[in-house]
Amino acid sequence: AGRPRAPLSSPAMVKQPDSDLAQQSVLQAVVLADSFAQAFRPVSYQVPKALMPLVNVPMIEYTLEFLAASGVQEIFVFCCAHAEQVISYVRDSQLELRLASVRLHVLAAKSPCFSAGDALREVEALGVITSDFVLCHADVVSNLELGSVIAAHKARRESDRDAVMTTVLRRVPAGSRSHRAEDATLVATSGETGRLLLYEQAGKSVSDHKLLLPTELLQETDRLQLHSDLRDPHIDVCAPELLALLQDNFDWQDLRRDLLPGILGQFEYLGKTIYTHVITDAYATRVHDPRSFDGVSRDILRRWAYPHVPDSNGLPGAAYKCGRGGVYKEVGVSLARS
Repeated sequence: AGRPRAPLSSPAMVKQPDSDLAQQSVLQAVVLADSFAQAFRPVSYQVPKALMPLVNVPMIEYTLEFLAASGVQEIFVFCCAHAEQVISYVRDSQLELRLASVRLHVLAAKSPCFSAGDALREVEALGVITSDFVLCHADVVSNLELGSVIAAHKARRESDRDAVMTTVLRRVPAGSRSHRAEDATLVATSGETGRLLLYEQAGKSVSDHKLLLPTELLQETDRLQLHSDLRDPHIDVCAPELLALLQDNFDWQDLRRDLLPGILGQFEYLGKTIYTHVITDAYATRVHDPRSFDGVSRDILRRWAYPHVPDSNGLPGAAYKCGRGGVYKEVGVSLARS
């Protein structure tokens, strides 16, 4: 007999960790099922983005499998729009049973949420986060092993108690087909520690082929490093204090446009720090618009996101095989030669 399961949609049932989980430090994750964007309208009026099929698999499946493979033990999926559809899918697809080692909770918003900041303020009010946690959206596709990222974050917290976040950045060479000018971000870090000093869209800092930087950056470190080849999959390892900062700053709505500049720009006042973890040999990205939907679909079919491939057959009833020429067929399907 399996362990008893609480109703997936009941926040009251998850306010306190299970007694067996409370005896140890449990690695938790918060997954935001809403993107708080309009890129997939009008489809997203009827179907939540988290359940849109990406190579015949709902997007949220890739995200949860990535977290489970990285050793996350407890996941809170926070839903605003179409929460009932997400709850029904998790229940009917036996998703928690398939993830095996993961305790899965689906939390529905009690009040309207218009941004990631609003959603995380509700999560903080529930009191379910008890230690450092992974934060990402339900449209992340990655084969990154988070163990090294989490270990580095905890090591930094030992030496810098004011560190509230480690954000994962993926290096994308300029000649790569994944390098899109509209996604370019200018990132400044301290070469000694990897501490994040500046994060903004590259277009805001480049004018008439001149790079405009705050003079304060030159006072922060002797080894200032500037990067324009880093892409942000929106995978963060956060301290619980980050949620408290969001409660104190209600104008922080978007996690990248508001929260990061807010913490970095108010360092003298808040005293909080953010660090980066740059990856080069793992796949990590978000499906944030139709163009990236097409690109990530092709990446999966080309097996760049392995083990996230069709023939992994993670969904019940799936029976794909990969044949010659990268053709995926279900068992029993035959194709004519002509």
